[in-house]
Amino acid sequence: MVGTDLERKQFSESDCLLEIMEGISTFKGSHGISSPDVHFLVQTGGSCFDPADSVTGGGTKYARIKREAAFLVREGRSEDPLYLRRLRSIKKILWDRNERWEITEDAVTPMKVQPADGGRHLMTEKNENGCVSELLDFVQEAASSFPADQYILIMCGHGGGPLWGFGEDERNDDEMILPSDICRTIPYILSATGKKLALVCYSSCFTSCPENLLAWKEGARSFLSSETDAGVKGWLSKGVINTLLARVNRCCPHGTLTDEIFDHGVLPSVIDKALSDHLSAAVNGQILSAFSLNEVKIHSFIKAYREFTGPITKRLFESPVESFRALMQARLDSQKIDEYSTDLGSFAGKIASNPRFSNVPDLLLLISKLIDSIKEMTLGISITPDFDEEISGVFVFLPVTDSTTISSNWEKYLSGLRKSEKNGSGLCDEFVPLADGILTLGGVFCAIREAGRLLTQPGNDVDEIAAKLQAEIQIYGLAGLDEIKKLRDLPEVLMHDHALGLFEEGRYINARIRCRYKKRNVTFTKNRGLGYIPADNREEENDPKWFYAIKADGTSFLLHVYGLSGSNKYISTVSVFTEESLLLTPVLVKGTMMMLYIHFKEGSDTGRVTKAAYFSFASDSLGKPFDLDKLKDADTLYFLGSVSEGERSEMTFFDDRPKDFVIAEAPLSTELVYKRGSIADIILPDYCENVSMISCIHDIFNGCQGDVPFDTL
Repeated sequence: MVGTDLERKQFSESDCLLEIMEGISTFKGSHGISSPDVHFLVQTGGSCFDPADSVTGGGTKYARIKREAAFLVREGRSEDPLYLRRLRSIKKILWDRNERWEITEDAVTPMKVQPADGGRHLMTEKNENGCVSELLDFVQEAASSFPADQYILIMCGHGGGPLWGFGEDERNDDEMILPSDICRTIPYILSATGKKLALVCYSSCFTSCPENLLAWKEGARSFLSSETDAGVKGWLSKGVINTLLARVNRCCPHGTLTDEIFDHGVLPSVIDKALSDHLSAAVNGQILSAFSLNEVKIHSFIKAYREFTGPITKRLFESPVESFRALMQARLDSQKIDEYSTDLGSFAGKIASNPRFSNVPDLLLLISKLIDSIKEMTLGISITPDFDEEISGVFVFLPVTDSTTISSNWEKYLSGLRKSEKNGSGLCDEFVPLADGILTLGGVFCAIREAGRLLTQPGNDVDEIAAKLQAEIQIYGLAGLDEIKKLRDLPEVLMHDHALGLFEEGRYINARIRCRYKKRNVTFTKNRGLGYIPADNREEENDPKWFYAIKADGTSFLLHVYGLSGSNKYISTVSVFTEESLLLTPVLVKGTMMMLYIHFKEGSDTGRVTKAAYFSFASDSLGKPFDLDKLKDADTLYFLGSVSEGERSEMTFFDDRPKDFVIAEAPLSTELVYKRGSIADIILPDYCENVSMISCIHDIFNGCQGDVPFDTL
């Protein structure tokens, strides 16, 4: 467990330990026997409870009080002596240093050998060989003190996909463990255990990617991870622990627990229980998958993906601009996993349905082989109902947004796949099979995106853009491709076509409301973005229009435009306020995020809520719409802002600050009137200081190139 703010905010690590204790206890109670020869060991640590050292703040004393009180209230077990004993045992853990424990049904007991240096080593620090030191030391000590027939490794902490890695360590400047770090650690883990791990699990977010499958392939036989937000506890439940013990007891009461017995007698039941418990606890937007790391199956998957991406990449070289637009559209339409990644199955499906790629030879066959290869690896998958049937359980890194950091997202991603400086700067051997497929397609995609961005910036001429693109191509690792010369001519082609008027930059109107909040007697203000609506290709009127709601007291508040559709294919600021249109606006209902569907008939300025749907912010996925009879009129709706804006820090709805995003609250009743049109004369509530209308200019690839003040009320 790499301790982070997960413990401070949600008590995730303590929750995991309590679940393991209860799982052991449940097994003993139901079977009337001691647990089989299975040992549960854990290394804890990595948090900064000292505000002077912590990135996000906090305090040891108040965190402990808050954690204890929350568990007692949450479980309703303040009179349960066994539960209190477990809680007192967990309180021994020092969350600001590394410690090792054996977990029993009612306590955590210190292991004989503790981490060196008083537990002050950083959880994500690498040694001179590039290995993750504490992870390796823990595995070595576990295998030495408790030699076993089978080993399972569970990784708990934050997950950020192949771009960021796993295990955000507060004491190490939020450093994380990258897939390449795992590659360098695997040989030493194998040396310590003498065999592959039976199962590796990430109880964290955004870890189900090809990079992790390849990183663990040499060191484990199976892999369980979340493609999306893993939730507070992820899938690690007492039911999973109980099932593990029961299956081991049944399949191997005496003798050796062989690989064959584990893989066919124990593992399927454990995975099924993990998936079912995860699904029953998940509300929305979660995908948990288990995969076989069989070398033949992994090779088949990588081969199928290379064969799928090959003709798509070739089409990009042949007609960069048109193919890029089609590929970008497929990327935007496919299931977003986070800001940088998309589900591979969904992405492939959207490419198959895009007319631009309809004449790619054998495309449907190639996609079918790709999906079949993923299914061959898959041991099980758990998907909440808001996802479509194309979800594969594997996501790929393909960013559609520009980076705001010094280096590009793609450059940072590639650096996480490279060997250490000591061993050379090329890709880790494990990731070489990705080079001709995933990396080439992504690299060309990002190079063209960069060219389009540079083209629309004032002062950049063709030579400057070409030079910059040349440098970018070197960064992306594509300089050796024969076809790369076509990309070198791309800026000139773009500039020429742009001069002929073949491209049309998009214009959008964005509303921002400045709200006043009070927290702990401190008053502060926040700008809440309210989404975008398409603008006409002409100067805007002086009378700004938007969607809003009128309360019973006559005051009004503006609605967030998360989604907008109209009766015509082309939507403009004229059509959305005169023709039939459907508005999606986000609300919190009893702490759960939903989207309201507000329908406006043609010619009417008054709309009505026709249905609602659960919404997962983390994966940007919308559930199946349901009738309003599920929501009582007495329920309070908290209307939100900043749902589809850009910065991660602006969108922490499931964090501890949901009120910071509320722009209005009202009961779901007929007294709330939904309107569209002029907002010049509406009466804002007292806590709303002003509303700004911004004209947003998008480049030829639909990337935002800046805001121009439009008007202020």
